[in-house]
Amino acid sequence: MESWLWGWFIGIIVVLIIQYFIAREFQRIAELKGHYEKRYFWITFFLWIVGMLLVIALPDLKNRELLQTGHSGSSDDSLPEI
Repeated sequence: MESWLWGWFIGIIVVLIIQYFIAREFQRIAELKGHYEKRYFWITFFLWIVGMLLVIALPDLKNRELLQTGHSGSSDDSLPEI
């Protein structure tokens, strides 16, 4: 094979590896927001920037649930005294 073809091949492999780690991290972010579907990994992996923006725009279901039940996650007892 010619050298430029090897360069393209290695470049594509490197981009796919980097995109895998980015997609995995954005799936973790989606799980922190309360979305446990595997589709957020694949959306971010294949759609790159659009998938990342989609995960960023997801609502935080965990905080929404806490607010609906009346638990804010913090209390006045945890605030420092002045």
